[in-house]
Amino acid sequence: MKKTIIILFLFFCFPFLVNAVELPNTYSEHVIIYDRSQGKILQEKNSDEQINIASLTKIMTTITAIEKIEFLDKSVTITSEMFKGLPYDASLAGLKIGDKVTYLDLLYASILPSGAEATQALAISLTGSVENFVN
Repeated sequence: MKKTIIILFLFFCFPFLVNAVELPNTYSEHVIIYDRSQGKILQEKNSDEQINIASLTKIMTTITAIEKIEFLDKSVTITSEMFKGLPYDASLAGLKIGDKVTYLDLLYASILPSGAEATQALAISLTGSVENFVN
């Protein structure tokens, strides 16, 4: 009994820190896993290549649009300008030229299917152009 108490005392007074990280297998072409506590890269794959951060751009555009939209139920007409410059392989929400949608519809279309045309429609309808929106 006395031995058990001593062991428990030592266990609680002198905790051991054990860190174990199993690095994941990834299918992505670009990966970087960084341990902030140790300040070192644990795993990387093509981490020095520049790539587009499309989904992050859509998220930031959507957040910024939410801050600028006064009325979520205001109507917006989808124009051909809202499709200009989109990459051929962009993720789209399925909007068509001439569609009349609300800002709320555009927010959903920007985030849920990650629609590039919806995100661009938000920027253009709120500020007149993508450049103005970025500024």
